[in-house]
Amino acid sequence: MKRIVTVLFAAACLLFLAASCEKHDDALRVEMRVDGELYTCPAYSYDTYFPVRLVEDPETGGFSFSMCRYLSSGSGEKANILIRLNETEPFELNRQYRLDGNSVEGGSYAQFDWTFDSVEGWLTFLGRWDEEDASYLAGRFEFTAVDDKGKTVRVTGGVFENLSVVVPAM
Repeated sequence: MKRIVTVLFAAACLLFLAASCEKHDDALRVEMRVDGELYTCPAYSYDTYFPVRLVEDPETGGFSFSMCRYLSSGSGEKANILIRLNETEPFELNRQYRLDGNSVEGGSYAQFDWTFDSVEGWLTFLGRWDEEDASYLAGRFEFTAVDDKGKTVRVTGGVFENLSVVVPAM
């Protein structure tokens, strides 16, 4: 009898652990690698001052998206990044949207300076959750940019998850 109880207990524990692994993680995550160095965004990230916006235009069928985030690296470097899209096509998941010189801007703190003359890259939205009181986006981005001094900056592994979005009512 003890063996049966032990086996049932172990099976229940495994089922509980498997179910908890599938639970949706609702923590904000924004990160990217700048020339190989990882930059991450603190959870608070000034949402009040720089809300993420997704505006769908029913007249044109297009949409606009903007995201400004402050990030820092493990070595203490700090930066902010602004990504904007103005599309004439409808918002779609799993579609690569082109980033160009009008789409991405960088900012600076102290010695880290980004002013881009040209940008080539992409952004893909991977998920969208519309809830009663908020909407959330997940996606990936990468780009290569040339700054105002001629230096090439490569951003890889850009990711955002559970990004709270302002979606104006139409």
